Amino acid sequence: MKNISRQHIIYFLHIPKTGGTTLRDIINRQYPKRQILQTHTLLHSKNIVKNHIENDSFKFKIVQGHMKFGLHKEIDSNYSYITIFRNPVSRVLSQYYYFLK
Repeated sequence: MKNISRQHIIYFLHIPKTGGTTLRDIINRQYPKRQILQTHTLLHSKNIVKNHIENDSFKFKIVQGHMKFGLHKEIDSNYSYITIFRNPVSRVLSQYYYFLK
């Protein structure tokens, strides 16, 4: 576990089909790109964080994307998690229609 000078990191867990893309776009407008670490898949999230820690290049304020809860355990820092939830039935229907397209 690497100590990142006790900076505060926000982890945005993007759950598909919940409006997370809109929140991601808002975050991208509010923070400089160099402060945002974007993950695309669960495997990618674990590997990219590990690579930045090993290379001593972790200088992000936001880690966002598709990831499992628990990335904060890799980095000794203050942290907050945010996400968006949606009615489960609406979410499944939205996912279903998305797959049909």
